[in-house]
Amino acid sequence: MCCFGDLQTTKKVISDLKKKGVKYIMNIRLKLNKNDIILCVYPECASGPGWSNTILFVVIKDTCSGIIREECIQPEEQSLLIKQIFYAAYEITKLLKNEVKKLLKG
Repeated sequence: MCCFGDLQTTKKVISDLKKKGVKYIMNIRLKLNKNDIILCVYPECASGPGWSNTILFVVIKDTCSGIIREECIQPEEQSLLIKQIFYAAYEITKLLKNEVKKLLKG
């Protein structure tokens, strides 16, 4: 996930928010408020022995408070279009992550 440029910056932003008493929200049912904007959306695949999951993560910013939260859309909540393009988006995201990693390493 490179929502703030790179993973270290993302972790620092989350850490700073926690120090200010802000809870970093993850994996709750998606609800957009009137002041929310979507910063990025990215697909992730996860699996283990006997299970697998295809989650669509959504990074949202409240434009009034500046609070950034990450939520997810589980497979059973995904629209038909999301399901149809999920794996293509996942592969593109992997390519982008790898390319950005190379770029940032110099």
